[in-house]
Amino acid sequence: MSKLTRSSVALASAAALVVSGFAGVPASAAGQPDTSFVALAPTTGLAYNVLAVAGRDFSLSANQASSITATGRKLKFLVSDPNAATDVAAASIGVAALTVDQTSGSNISFDTATDYLTIVQDGSALSVGERIVFSEDIENGTDIYAPDDTVMEVVTVTGTTSFAVKSTDSTPSSAGAAAAVGTDSIVTVLSETRNTAANTFVVDSGLATNTGNKVLVLENLASTATVAVDVTAWVDDNDNGTIDTTEYASPVRTVTWVKASTVVPTVTWTPVVIGDETMAATVTLSPTINFDQEPKASFEVDMGRQGSNASIASTASTAPVIETWDGVTDQDWTIVGTLSEVVGDLASPKWATLTKKPALGAFDKTATTDAAVDITHFAQAGAVATMTTDVEHNLSVNDTVTVTTFLASAVAAKITAVTDFTFSYTTTATEATTAKAVIGATNDPTVTLVKFAFATAGEYKATRETRWNTSKDWSHLSHRCRYSGICGR
Repeated sequence: MSKLTRSSVALASAAALVVSGFAGVPASAAGQPDTSFVALAPTTGLAYNVLAVAGRDFSLSANQASSITATGRKLKFLVSDPNAATDVAAASIGVAALTVDQTSGSNISFDTATDYLTIVQDGSALSVGERIVFSEDIENGTDIYAPDDTVMEVVTVTGTTSFAVKSTDSTPSSAGAAAAVGTDSIVTVLSETRNTAANTFVVDSGLATNTGNKVLVLENLASTATVAVDVTAWVDDNDNGTIDTTEYASPVRTVTWVKASTVVPTVTWTPVVIGDETMAATVTLSPTINFDQEPKASFEVDMGRQGSNASIASTASTAPVIETWDGVTDQDWTIVGTLSEVVGDLASPKWATLTKKPALGAFDKTATTDAAVDITHFAQAGAVATMTTDVEHNLSVNDTVTVTTFLASAVAAKITAVTDFTFSYTTTATEATTAKAVIGATNDPTVTLVKFAFATAGEYKATRETRWNTSKDWSHLSHRCRYSGICGR
């Protein structure tokens, strides 16, 4: 067995927080009043709120100015948790305390009555009440007593003889089994013993440098009600675990796990105009949720459109409904639904059960056998060409078509007018008025569909859903627009 001098185990950050400060400020009861020397902010995102879901983590990063960095001046975190609703997470920064030497067959026993795992070796580097994590499973080859990277509580320390931790992740079938031969497991202290009177605990980074951020990760243990903790980072000059009046500390940051049913959404539509290719809604939440840390699956907007009974969720993040989180300001979601379909979607539109779809196949002159719709007549008035079909074509205004091998050619031209058996479009080949004429052998047009299903007058819907616990309960908000011309009028 081997015992380590406590050294830091840190989560590296891509870039250190930038901090600076000015010396010569008088002391106060909560540390120096100038909080510019120690930075503390969310590791990602800006907001300090996530949803109150059991097991939901929140990560904070801290660093100190170079002017207060010196040997022995370790950065620590003070967490005030009045409801005892949170704990430090396994991914948090910690200090390596010792190793459990499995290769020598250390005696490991498990008490099924108390779920206490006892390891017979020197545990004097630990204290009762500390939260620790093992780097390797503690197991007997059959049962895992303490899974790696799972937070455990130290429940007893018997001098240099043994220590025990509370294990709730498995109930072994036998007790007193010898440890399996394996890799030494590093025991890392994640948090010091809680002060139950003050409802606080301290996390020691073990680091007295400012070359990288120190990352604290807190976990909501079980609450689905709103709970909050206050976090302060400080440089502990004398390593006594207390923010002394002469020491520099960060601003106090309040992290809140918010009950989802209390989150108030506001849905704003970008007005949809007939012929639009997309519809868009913006959703803001109050309070603001940090969706750089909250799983994206916790938030969903289902969109519906005129002419289809489909409801498509934004969480798939694939066409035709895409959601984008504004990670710059932590303010809003933008959800864009693409209404138009391309010709390849005719057989199976992305918006299922479309009530109106153009006929399959290219339209061409009468008597051909390669399409269900034949063009029987043609007329032109200036730049507007009109074609007549032998059966209903099902084209709609704003559908786009390409017309080839004919005088009145056009590329991706929008349909400007329709009846059941006629459709008009604009061509670049401007001609004098041509009366309606039968399609003959020399004027052989081919009309190919490009896009269809643009916005028409009717109802468009956005339903916001927030998943707020693991049993898949949802809170709902619907926003519907009926319009003739412009949605939301």
